[in-house]
Amino acid sequence: MLNWKIEGHFENMKNKLLSPLVMRSAGTFLLGVVVGHITGIEGTESGEAEIENRESSERTSIKHRSSVGASASVFGGFASRNPRGWQHAAVKAQDSGDVVESDALLLVLVSEWAKRDAYAALAYAGTVPNRSDLVYEALRQMAKQDPNEALEWLAGGAISVDQKNYFMRAVYAGMASSDPEGALGLLEQMPKGAQRDQLVSLTLNEWAKHDIHAAFDWLETAEMTPQFSQIYQEVMGRYVEQDPEQAAGLVSQMESGDMKLNLASQVATKLADQDVHFALEWLQSLGDLEKKYALLGVMDRWSAGENGDDALNYLLENYRDSNNDELFTVVAMNLSRTSPETLMKSFSSLNEFERVTAAQQLANNLVRSDPERGLQWIGSLESGAAKDQALKSSLAFYQYSNVSHAFGLAETITSPALRQGQMREVMETWMSVNPAAAEQALAISSVLSVDEKEEMMRQVYANHRVNDYVLPAKQ
Repeated sequence: MLNWKIEGHFENMKNKLLSPLVMRSAGTFLLGVVVGHITGIEGTESGEAEIENRESSERTSIKHRSSVGASASVFGGFASRNPRGWQHAAVKAQDSGDVVESDALLLVLVSEWAKRDAYAALAYAGTVPNRSDLVYEALRQMAKQDPNEALEWLAGGAISVDQKNYFMRAVYAGMASSDPEGALGLLEQMPKGAQRDQLVSLTLNEWAKHDIHAAFDWLETAEMTPQFSQIYQEVMGRYVEQDPEQAAGLVSQMESGDMKLNLASQVATKLADQDVHFALEWLQSLGDLEKKYALLGVMDRWSAGENGDDALNYLLENYRDSNNDELFTVVAMNLSRTSPETLMKSFSSLNEFERVTAAQQLANNLVRSDPERGLQWIGSLESGAAKDQALKSSLAFYQYSNVSHAFGLAETITSPALRQGQMREVMETWMSVNPAAAEQALAISSVLSVDEKEEMMRQVYANHRVNDYVLPAKQ
């Protein structure tokens, strides 16, 4: 028995959730057009004139209906006039020369077909090689309509244990969307174990999408199992997505531990999407470890958004403790992509660790987005660890786009150990494409002694392997 009870029910919750029917409308509308195109010539026995008249009629009616109604009409009208149309469309899609297009279209076709004739769609799906996902989707749709039929198919099918476990998920996924209480009732009759817990989790997650409080009510009286904690966390994760402020109140009341740690981070991140200052205020109620991970989530969202410079300023003004390095790394990674100027302007005020981290992130992104600007900025840095790390980051780009330039950059690194390591890496790449040029560049380098050059060449040759790239014979 859980020791808490969610107070109150939020009647407007359903209005906040996007209806699955609406979510599918755009996809099914497009599929209706595609089905008409695929079956346009061979889909009926009445010839092209009838097909064009029907498609014209559908298009005219579509203009005066919502996308949901329009898609249903395209599919329903097509299927009612031509029962064999779905299979014909599926075969056409299967025979497409574009594998990616065929795979994607088949899945949607089978899903829509199964809504109208689950047995036929399921029978067809079973004939497509290496497409158990099609069987899964057809079986899921069947279970939505008639769970008993889906369970009978599963019991009578000549399938392996692994396949049965996979398709069992399809059945309960379908049942969960139409009758979650009934599905959970059946699951309570199953033997205890990992499979039952997995199916309970799947069913509860589906239920929580539509009625989170009903899912929690079921959990409150559910039997404790080894997997209960994981199941609870998954439902709580759904609650965080739906109502982060209410979830925050519950998480604050939890005892410290891994569960609270995980959920606190989720809550803080979600709150930051809505109001970063509220998120910062809320996480002050947490313990030190929970606060650390929650703050990482908040700073990640904040620095990646439109006000990333505010995130940096807040961090520099408020956090100079053991967590600062991790927090700054997250902020620097985001700002180097979204607002590099902010990092550049703040560079002189950063401490040594922060300058090195900022230099790495800025160089990594600048040389890819604007190589000339990136090199100019690196060149403006004072010699030292920050500039060395910026040069190292830039080599990851130039080593494969301009290897001779990369070698020259590597020579300018001030740290002897880092310089030799980077020069050797560039040499190994260069030797694969132009060994003569690589050897000449090393020979005239002024930053290595003769002994260091000889040792580097020995290491490069030891690591270098001649590859025999086998190609097929021409037909």
